[in-house]
Formats: sequence, structure tokens, C-alpha cells
Amino acid sequence: MRMSSVCFVYATLCVIVGMCLGIWMGVSEDHTLGPVHAHLNVIGWVSLAIIGLYHRGSGRAATTLDRVQAAALMLGVPAFAGGLGVFLSTSNPMVERIVFPIGLAGTFLCLGAMVLFLVIVLRDGRKAA
Repeated sequence: MRMSSVCFVYATLCVIVGMCLGIWMGVSEDHTLGPVHAHLNVIGWVSLAIIGLYHRGSGRAATTLDRVQAAALMLGVPAFAGGLGVFLSTSNPMVERIVFPIGLAGTFLCLGAMVLFLVIVLRDGRKAA
């Protein structure tokens, strides 16, 4: 499967989960998980869809760096969103101590993935120049 297609499939899964969470919050009138809903939609859906469009538009074969970047974001999003969701949903200090590092690792995976994407874009721009 092409890199762009992988990004689009994962992005679509993220937005489906984010939309279902949004619907659940609206029906239950409990918006505690609003930040999780927002991060799933923005980082999972928007960022990965844009990355997929970039790969589709570049027309080049995916490199190892492309795969590492996409994998980091695809691992980071559920760790970040899931960790944040559990952290916001509980007041149990033991659970918080376990989940917080997972969510934090997810945030750094997402940040690292976006830095790698910047490297990819800069490399492509330099090659085109």
C-alpha cells in the first residue's frame, strides 16, 4: 500500500473515533474528554491527512524516513490521546502514575514525527531547487 493511502486510512480511523467520542460527549453532556476529541481530530485526522496529501503530491517512493515518521505519528496519537483520556477520566493516583508516562511518550512521538516531517519537506525542497 502506498504511503499516502496508509496515512489516509489511519487519518480516517482517527476521525471516526474522534467523531464517535464527540457524539458520546454530546449525548451524555459530559465534555471531560473534549481535549481527547480535539487531539484525535487535529493530530490524527488533519495532520495525517495533510501528510498523506503531501506524499501523494510528491509522487516519489516512500523512504525509510517517511515510514519512520508516519509510524511515529501513528503510535504517538493513540498513546497521547489514550493516555490523556485515562488521565482526565480518573482521580486514582496509581492509575495516573502509570498512564501519565504513556501519554507523555505519545506527545513526544507526535512532536518527533512532525520534526521528521519538517526534515522530509526540507529535503524535498532542496532536491527540487
